[in-house]
Amino acid sequence: MRRVSGVTGRPLWWAACNVPRGDYLLGIWRDFLVAVATALRKPNEQALAEERRRAVERLADETIRENRRTVDPPE
Repeated sequence: MRRVSGVTGRPLWWAACNVPRGDYLLGIWRDFLVAVATALRKPNEQALAEERRRAVERLADETIRENRRTVDPPE
């Protein structure tokens, strides 16, 4: 006699298998397609330039702050 699950009607060993089901596979394909679309998308040059400019300003501010601490130690 074959033992089957009461919920799915499949053999009990089937539930132990890590076999992707429909919804799970759709999620994998969705994530894959979003990653491909993101990789192929043309980068927004203006936003990248603005981000670089802000990063340079932060680095300059940090460098100036560090140099002031070493030059003018608290008394």
